Amino acid sequence: MLLTIREDQRDRLGILRSLDSKGIQDFCQIAMQKLHGKVNPRVFSSAAGKLGVTPEIVTGAVDGLVFILSEATNAQLSLVDFQTSVMVLSADESHVKALCQFYEENRDEACQLLSRYCLDLPFYHSLEWRFEILVGSRCLREGIEPQVLLRLTTKTPDSDEVGIHVLRLDIPNLMHLLRTLEEALAESQSNQTRKILRAFR
Repeated sequence: MLLTIREDQRDRLGILRSLDSKGIQDFCQIAMQKLHGKVNPRVFSSAAGKLGVTPEIVTGAVDGLVFILSEATNAQLSLVDFQTSVMVLSADESHVKALCQFYEENRDEACQLLSRYCLDLPFYHSLEWRFEILVGSRCLREGIEPQVLLRLTTKTPDSDEVGIHVLRLDIPNLMHLLRTLEEALAESQSNQTRKILRAFR
């Protein structure tokens, strides 16, 4: 899976092409400060003065880096997919390497920061399953009835509350559950869902 970086976002990040790898690392550090909500506005003015551009251009580039880190973290991109995604921003190998290093070093921290904006809903913790087959009974002399017994454990963020859910499913219902989960996973990674999530940040 690759990131979709729109044309206007590429334009905002265009200033990165004029920087060396150290300059890109500095911009990445500012982006992390902004993600923390602790960036000093004077930083933008100082960087703009050194580069001979307006503070708005610097702010746009930093916002673009925050967007890329957030989207890549939410999509749980591998380092290879991230590298392929950001190659559209610069043909310079040192630039791509600096952005990959930024992602690799900060994705876990970014994931924790972004989780603060999520709903306080129980999340998956573990799943145990057992396959059971009824091979015969007084009512069922021939044939088999396979079933799957699931024990789903969930946890609530910021608390020790644990939920245990036991499900007994026959094969048709298990296949329906599997299809529903696959559809939900695909929907969560769609562009429309990402736009909705960005609106609530």
